[in-house]
Amino acid sequence: MPTSGCRTNTLSQPSEATVQVWCAATICGHLLRRQSELGIRGSVTEIGTFEGRFFIALGLAVGEGEHAYGFGLFSWPGSEVQRRYLWVAA
Repeated sequence: MPTSGCRTNTLSQPSEATVQVWCAATICGHLLRRQSELGIRGSVTEIGTFEGRFFIALGLAVGEGEHAYGFGLFSWPGSEVQRRYLWVAA
C-alpha cells in the first residue's frame, strides 16, 4: 500500500498529531479506493469524530447507496478548537 503521500511540509512544520492524522487519512483513502476497485461495498463508521476532519474524508469516499456514520462524545476542549472550527467553517 503506497504511503508516499505521508510526508511533512517543513515550511509549515505541522504537529506530530497532524502528521499522524494526515497519514492515517492517506492510508485509509488508499484502502477505500482499493476496496472499490475490488467491488467491496458498504457503509463506513468513525467512532470519536471530534472535529470531523477524518470523518469528512470518509464521507467523500462513500459510493452510491452507501452511508457514513460518525459518533463522538466529548466536551468542548477550549477556545483554540472553537477558533479553528469557526475559521474553517467561514
